[in-house]
Amino acid sequence: MLDYDIASFDADKLLPLLRYSVGVKQRITEQDPREHGLRKVLNLGHTVGHAIEAHSQRHGRTVAHGYAVAWGLVCELLIAHRALGFPSSVIYDLARLVELNYGSYAITCDDYDELIAFMQHDKKNICDKINFTLIKKIGDCCVDNYIERKEIEISLDFFRDLFHL
Repeated sequence: MLDYDIASFDADKLLPLLRYSVGVKQRITEQDPREHGLRKVLNLGHTVGHAIEAHSQRHGRTVAHGYAVAWGLVCELLIAHRALGFPSSVIYDLARLVELNYGSYAITCDDYDELIAFMQHDKKNICDKINFTLIKKIGDCCVDNYIERKEIEISLDFFRDLFHL
């Protein structure tokens, strides 16, 4: 499955992978319908993604949920790189793929306070600690990572650099 060339669209090869992925998500949600354990792995990319989605709506630049989560995934992999050693080469490849297929979401340093405020209202948080699902490497997911504001800002800085913003 991991050898699929995402840069070369092939529907015949992609459809079975999509079916498999949907099946995995279905099994996870059936095993953990209340998101108390395993289901948390499905949140990868969503903490920042939901913040981008809310930011886009507030500023009249509404983006699709999937786009926001794709950008959120890049940002959260940047956090995972610094926090858990996720390989940067994968992040660069993903960022190019996301940019090619979804473009970029323009933010400046002036947007950080608002984006982080949206992240602070995420249902996964405990008290004022922002909770992320991160990965060490492909297939090795780590839930309940509480990341400090400074690290989130650094990831947003790198996000802007990756997307030439």
